[in-house]
Amino acid sequence: MARSDLPLAEGDGTRSDLRRRFNDLGIGYEHEGQLDKARKAYEKAIELDPNNTQVRQNYELFKEINDRTSQGKEK
Repeated sequence: MARSDLPLAEGDGTRSDLRRRFNDLGIGYEHEGQLDKARKAYEKAIELDPNNTQVRQNYELFKEINDRTSQGKEK
């Protein structure tokens, strides 16, 4: 089972739990190459917990890597 297939229904349902799950989904989607889904999952995680350093770092790294990759494809 891929990470992105993990159900969101598990857990305690708090904002912190949901933030963690969306962050995990972002990571899973990113590893599977589903970059649009990864971006949306990271953005949802940030929406749920805007001050979480780990989520922000993961998202910033995701954007940096994928922006660089996109620029390389345009050349």
